[in-house]
Amino acid sequence: MSIFSKKTSKNTYFFYTFYTFMQLSDLKKINIPKPLRNFYVIFVLFFLFWMLFFDANDIISQIKAYKKVKKLEREKTYYTEEVEVVKKERRELLTNEALLERYAREKYLMHKPKEDVFIVVEDKK
Repeated sequence: MSIFSKKTSKNTYFFYTFYTFMQLSDLKKINIPKPLRNFYVIFVLFFLFWMLFFDANDIISQIKAYKKVKKLEREKTYYTEEVEVVKKERRELLTNEALLERYAREKYLMHKPKEDVFIVVEDKK
């Protein structure tokens, strides 16, 4: 069976090439410490490097996803608190007629017949 069959993926071909390179190269001629000449040590280091920087779930993607999750959790707590405030205001408006009238006048600029409404805007200095 050939390594170039259609069933072989690019990663399989890449790792096969890496494996054959490690077997064919004479690492004893290069001045590398003996533990680093071991195939398994080199493979584990390469694998860690690959997983940290080139994989689909690399460290950068994980950090971005973590930040996004934290941001969404903060937004969730903010909107949950806002919903509680609005529910409380709604309950108060539905039970108090004077408050309902005041709210309608302030928010929607409603007025009684033959009544003038003046809007006062304060200067921000």
